[in-house]
Amino acid sequence: MQNALLDELHHDARTGDVLKARLLMESLGDFPPAFQQQVFDELDLLAPAFQADVFGYLLCGDDLQNALTRAEISAALLRVVLAEPLLLLSLLEDTSLVHRERLLDLFEGVPQSGLEVRLLKLIDGSDVAQELALYIRALGHLGVTSAVGALEEFLYSPDRRLVESAVLALGNIESIPAIDALGRRLGGDAQTDVLIMSRLARLATSHAIGYLVAQLGAASAYIRTRAKEHLIELGTHAIPLLIEALDTMGGDALIHALNVLAATRDELAVAPIRHLLHDEPPNPNVRFAAYEALGMLPMRRGGYVLAGGLADPDAGVRLAAAVAIERNLDDRLLAGLANMTRMDSGEAREVVIALVEGRAVQSVLGLIGKPVFVDMLVDILNGDTHPDTAQYFAQRLAASGAREVAERLVVHRQVASRKVIYAVDDSRMILSIYKSGLFALGYDVEVFEFPVQALDRMREALPLALFTDLNMPELDGIALTRAIRREFPDARLPIVMVTTQSEGGDAADAYDAGVDAILGKPFSKDDLARELDRLL
Repeated sequence: MQNALLDELHHDARTGDVLKARLLMESLGDFPPAFQQQVFDELDLLAPAFQADVFGYLLCGDDLQNALTRAEISAALLRVVLAEPLLLLSLLEDTSLVHRERLLDLFEGVPQSGLEVRLLKLIDGSDVAQELALYIRALGHLGVTSAVGALEEFLYSPDRRLVESAVLALGNIESIPAIDALGRRLGGDAQTDVLIMSRLARLATSHAIGYLVAQLGAASAYIRTRAKEHLIELGTHAIPLLIEALDTMGGDALIHALNVLAATRDELAVAPIRHLLHDEPPNPNVRFAAYEALGMLPMRRGGYVLAGGLADPDAGVRLAAAVAIERNLDDRLLAGLANMTRMDSGEAREVVIALVEGRAVQSVLGLIGKPVFVDMLVDILNGDTHPDTAQYFAQRLAASGAREVAERLVVHRQVASRKVIYAVDDSRMILSIYKSGLFALGYDVEVFEFPVQALDRMREALPLALFTDLNMPELDGIALTRAIRREFPDARLPIVMVTTQSEGGDAADAYDAGVDAILGKPFSKDDLARELDRLL
């Protein structure tokens, strides 16, 4: 039986009867693995065109039972087409093969040998989208820069398959002209932009990363978020381009660049951010993002710049500076804090409030021997500070030996029943501002760092109102609002979108999603009160 199969195989090779040879291969799984290997060894001795047809059928047809893996079959086919590349193109044109996309990777390893010209002719002569998509991707795997112009045209095709194929093809070519073609296509529909950014991130060259950095200023919150995620994943590769952006970008794009630098946790970002603060940017959101970033980065020196943030006119910036100081506390910073709080004044109280809201325990403990500071601390903690914060400090102070101060705190003060408001933001510092501000206004507040958590909580109990950030990972504020309005269509639930977006490019989408108002950052307790009074 085995000899008969081998005889038939040789006969089919002599007569060029590829169809019979393919049918013969379908029965190969009925034989022992050793014999299957013998058949493949025999195939290696036959004519290249015959080998290509048989191996191509095994690779691209419906999966057959045999001892060899798809990788081994692919390697056998590659040996053939390396010598005669046009055989690979013939297989690509063979519509009887079910899974021709499995041939695409082979184009990366073969000599061009006129394949580019032939593929371009196939593209020009076909009007079948499925065939065109295959030829476009093959051209990309071939990696010919001169084909970029032809491929770029398909980026603007009305057929989605052709657009996606062109993106993948240009991403495989990897040259600067190919990257530029992809970059020029950005800013159209979100689906294509996401696919392009994914390819650019995979390339991870400076030229490709530059386009990702530019998308930090995109009009769509969804695209900005995807760009930030890719840049964070790229880590150190993206840092030089992000540092350059600190000098060239403004407004919201600059804030997003600072957010990404913070997420890299790389010390290289510290000096450029300190330099940015030295220039005193007028936008408080930029200052907030800069101090927030410094609080997340390893600072080996130059921490003194953080003390300046405690004198900032914006409460949010002071909070960010306080958190950064706590994480980088040293003797010089502690001396600076002591100097800023040596007298009871409005400015000194603002510093103490920032330390309290930032839960800067080590900073507070370092100042606990200063009577004036202690009096201000106790007064603030026993005032409008959220009870959770007062209790937190009472416990930490007592555990650290400052029991006399802890005993002066009223941690179980009675709080009348309050309406509940939800706040969603991926910045814990912003959530702290919500918590303290809304509590001082007479509300209870539940805060959520992840939008999905807020949505889950709403299924248990709806709040009086919801404040949500716009730019958040996984689910931005617009998507969260759509989900809420879809799931609770009859609820009277005011939703306020809070954003740094000075251009307001997302405003139309936000209102269309069901937002009742848009509040700009930075915001104060008074801003929250004004919106709630108007909406409720």
